Amino acid sequence: MAKKSLEKRIQRLEDIQEIKNLMARYAYLHTAGLHEATAELFAQKTPGVRMELSPLGVWEGTEGVKRVMVGVHKSMGVGSPGFLFIHTQTTSVIEVAGDGQTAKGVWMSPGIETRKNPATGQFIGFWLWGHYGVDFVKEDGEWKFWHFHVYPLFLTPYDKSWTEPRTLSITPLPDELRPDRPPTYSWWYSTTAEIEYVPAPPEPYETFDEKKGY
Repeated sequence: MAKKSLEKRIQRLEDIQEIKNLMARYAYLHTAGLHEATAELFAQKTPGVRMELSPLGVWEGTEGVKRVMVGVHKSMGVGSPGFLFIHTQTTSVIEVAGDGQTAKGVWMSPGIETRKNPATGQFIGFWLWGHYGVDFVKEDGEWKFWHFHVYPLFLTPYDKSWTEPRTLSITPLPDELRPDRPPTYSWWYSTTAEIEYVPAPPEPYETFDEKKGY
């Protein structure tokens, strides 16, 4: 095996491990309510950075990321006494571009949350399962989030089946925290909904195609 080919394969493995670590840091920081540190995991210099929380919408640019990661999550109480957000990551599929400058990955995410029920104001435990679809960019030699998309599957109180109709309403965001545009995709599980292959795991690619971004 040629030395250059071997070096490229080693670099790809190192990139994949760094991306896994980046996603894990996100989970730990998010659980701890360290919102400002979480926002710093996103690209700061690369145009087009964004975060989408289906079904809320899309926040664009570094300021948009701060608005959602810091402002929205603080408004929800994430990190304050009584709240608990744990979103684990499983079944990763990661592809690093042939040019080594970008990467794509998907994860399934079984999660739990302790939040207040808007109807009663009381704390209650919830199951929140979904997917992550993320595009990464290498910025100054370090992997960063570029396009970060959260795809929820179901949100249900811990003592109710996900087959029951959803009863938790989404509290409207204040004007200053609202997304920059509507979501590109929104789907919730129900007993009548057809399962969709979204987000599809990435296929090997050479350079990034915006049309295939998450």
